[in-house]
Amino acid sequence: MIKKRLLIIFAIFILLPIVGAEIFIGQPDSLYNLGDELTILITITPSSSTSGFVIAELVCGSESREIYKNPLNIPSGKEKEIELNLVFDEFLVGEMKGDCTIRVSFGGEQAESQVFEISGLVILTIDIQGVVFDPGKNVRIAGKAIKDNGENLVGFVEIEISALNLVVAGPVKEGSFAVNFTIPENAIAGTHDIKVIAYEKDNSGNIRNQGESSSIIKIKQMIKSLDLALNEQAIIPGEEIVYSVVLLDQAGSNVEADVGITIYDPKGGVYTKKLVKSGQTNSVQTEQNYSAGYWKISSSAGTLTKDRIFFVEELQKADFEMVNGTLIIKNLGNVPYTKPVEIKIGDVVELKEVELGVGETKVLRLIAPDGDYLISVNDGESNEELGSVFLTGKAIGIKEGLGILSGVSGWTLWIIILIVLILAVLFFIYKTKMKRAGEFNSEGNGIRKIILH
Repeated sequence: MIKKRLLIIFAIFILLPIVGAEIFIGQPDSLYNLGDELTILITITPSSSTSGFVIAELVCGSESREIYKNPLNIPSGKEKEIELNLVFDEFLVGEMKGDCTIRVSFGGEQAESQVFEISGLVILTIDIQGVVFDPGKNVRIAGKAIKDNGENLVGFVEIEISALNLVVAGPVKEGSFAVNFTIPENAIAGTHDIKVIAYEKDNSGNIRNQGESSSIIKIKQMIKSLDLALNEQAIIPGEEIVYSVVLLDQAGSNVEADVGITIYDPKGGVYTKKLVKSGQTNSVQTEQNYSAGYWKISSSAGTLTKDRIFFVEELQKADFEMVNGTLIIKNLGNVPYTKPVEIKIGDVVELKEVELGVGETKVLRLIAPDGDYLISVNDGESNEELGSVFLTGKAIGIKEGLGILSGVSGWTLWIIILIVLILAVLFFIYKTKMKRAGEFNSEGNGIRKIILH
């Protein structure tokens, strides 16, 4: 009974066909760029007559795509060769890149090719002839564009400087390119990034291989305009004139730089010179005796100049000071002081016509019966109380003080006083010498008299 069963099992194994096939896949290259062709030979040798679909797939990582499917009937002992021709274009590959294999299945068997890489990379090198450029100057960028598989790129190159809103393009021939462009006259100064992209397109106009590189260029800041701003066009002597210098570059941006300033008086003479920073507020403090008329502020930076005019108005102003019983009036203004002045001595008001040139001083002697009197003056512009002063005299009045010195300027008065002092000292020295000489002569006569006697 047992022997009979063993014979039946053996007969079943003998009668069952052996299903299976050997699949051999040719050797692919190690690297393909998008657009490259792959030709590979697939050899199938079944162990027995086999029918079914031969299926080939492109497998890249976790993604796969069927690239070949065909029904096939292979008799026992025969082999079948299938030449697989592929183009790694956008339609076939899509986003599938990186390490890939060709996987073939038939008759329950499966095999994979060696691993190869699909790349869309272009290796790009660039050479910029220069680093620092003036606005309006030419820039030349050349370079090489080689696909990852070592073949020269034939396509296009684009150069972008986003900060300047600048994009230029050119052809790539046999892996080489050279593009010239002009920096805009109003280009923003500073350091700017340059992005260079080289690529090729397929027949449908889609980019399939691309490379990118970057560099920098620096654009000089060029002063293109100078302006001078004043806070006032007319001022009263003693006020400040406030000004600022504005420098703008080719892009209309502020430039900080040293600017020369010269201020001229109404006669064209140089009042002052100084160096200031652009963009900062500066001021000139005028004095009350500054000449009335049109003054000029001139600014200069490089070859650029700018002038502004401001008017100094006429100022009729005097200073009143009591020194003992003397009223000293000094012209502080920038024009002759000619007006009546009300002088109040106690309860009595006196009027005095005063005429003073610029910088001159007048001395008035106040008289009144002996006593203390409150003195005040009023010239229509100001009303000042000068305090209490002891005066002497027969009646209240005003006299031109110091005689011939009345109406002279302060400097002239001091010069006269100095001359008088010098003359006094010289006279004193002269008198001393004469006295000593007289004493010497007297002693000599006495000696002669004794000898003769």
